[in-house]
Amino acid sequence: MLDWDDYRYFLAVARAGTVTGAAQQLGVNHSTVSRRIAAMERAASVLLFDKQKDGYALTDVGLALLERASAAEDAVIAAERTLRAHDYTLSGELVITAPLALGVTVLAPIIARFHQTHPDITLTLISSDDVANLRRREADIAIRASNEPDEDLVGRKLCVQRTAVYAQRDYWRDHHSDPSLVVLGPQPAKPDWARKAYPKARIGCCVSGKLEVLAAVEAGVGIARLPCRLGDARASLMRIPPMRLENDLDIWLLMQAGLQNTPRIRAFADFVYDAFRREAALFEGLEHAVVANSD
Repeated sequence: MLDWDDYRYFLAVARAGTVTGAAQQLGVNHSTVSRRIAAMERAASVLLFDKQKDGYALTDVGLALLERASAAEDAVIAAERTLRAHDYTLSGELVITAPLALGVTVLAPIIARFHQTHPDITLTLISSDDVANLRRREADIAIRASNEPDEDLVGRKLCVQRTAVYAQRDYWRDHHSDPSLVVLGPQPAKPDWARKAYPKARIGCCVSGKLEVLAAVEAGVGIARLPCRLGDARASLMRIPPMRLENDLDIWLLMQAGLQNTPRIRAFADFVYDAFRREAALFEGLEHAVVANSD
């Protein structure tokens, strides 16, 4: 007889479309996923997937099972949520997800302080720019940068995030008249702020994330627009023209409805909210700004 774990593996492959993607979701080796799917098909005497060059495609039987398995998953998740909502202890596990740059630079120190206050709560921080699915219990709490947070989740806005343009001090002294640009993304597209303020500037480096942008600017590769909370915290960096602060995405703390009063979730949510409110002026670029001029 099949157990719930079999269906978890089936759903992961059905959603990812590949064994490798499913393995990443489940946190197991890809060979484990292959074995589990093969064993499931043997036990049921059916073919659930058509194995193609570019991945796994559901057969008709697989498509029919997907609907039933998804409904069963919803029921299991609802049952677990009911149990967790009635867990009144300040102990246990808590999984937090946050964007990579925010998780590494801001949230990790907050978690360290929280752990000192609540040593019986075991925290796991998933720092990734991939959006975790809270409904599927991929995390308990999400810290997200968004101006339109998921309406199915509950939470609070932590702060407004603003950005400015930054350069490494020595780089700006030597290259303020002909700076290179550090841009986010694989395509070498000149951003709007650079077209207006630096029409002759050329792209010097393309990077994949905000931490890489920060590292490149610190290394003197070029200039870039950064969140003030990141740029102003680096003594080697300074703001450069245009001096105008730009509103970026708001920062939110979000969780599943019904879990907000679970003691360990409430304790962490309140702790993070207070920590972010104390730093709100830093996120908004109103404190500790080292500003440069162009002469």
